[in-house]
Amino acid sequence: MFDLPRTCSPQEPTNFRADIGPTQFNIPHNFNQSAVYQLPFGASRGVAKMLLGGWQVSEILTVTSGLPLNVTDSSSTYAASRPDLVPGVTAINDNYRDTLQYLNPAAFARIPIIAASGAAARPGNLKRAAFTLPGVWNVNASLGKSFDITERVRFRLRADFLNAFNHTNLAGLTTNISSGSFGKFTAATPRLIQLGARVSF
Repeated sequence: MFDLPRTCSPQEPTNFRADIGPTQFNIPHNFNQSAVYQLPFGASRGVAKMLLGGWQVSEILTVTSGLPLNVTDSSSTYAASRPDLVPGVTAINDNYRDTLQYLNPAAFARIPIIAASGAAARPGNLKRAAFTLPGVWNVNASLGKSFDITERVRFRLRADFLNAFNHTNLAGLTTNISSGSFGKFTAATPRLIQLGARVSF
């Protein structure tokens, strides 16, 4: 017997089939690639070796499908309530990278709320996790340099570039149709640079 998390509560407690859909962590495609390259230049001895030798470049590329997103309506006292999907209206805007408006509010219709209970009068016809977020790709890169101080002591400098190409992966999508920012991305991944140093002996 499985203890289902509360986040998987069905919209209709008597109709589990209406909530058949992908898990909220479903990623159909996930590609990861990494490489480390020792730069082939330097000198064999002396100060030139210390300055020019020991450089290393590494990178990690991640490309994934977008996660499923579940549209809900918080105006209902039942957290799993979903709206109706309006037929013939495009739900995902093509120009979302310019407008940040990913979901089209006109494609979703609220279910009337029963005043006595505060719950939706009926289940919405929108399926659970009917849409997915855009795919994501990201490159993290590092540049490092090792200095041999003595035979036993080594000093290493390292610079890490997270989201090295400053690619815009949008995030923070609001999926509650009762929110004023419904369907909008509210965040994005920035490029981050961090520096580090280590002494080994």
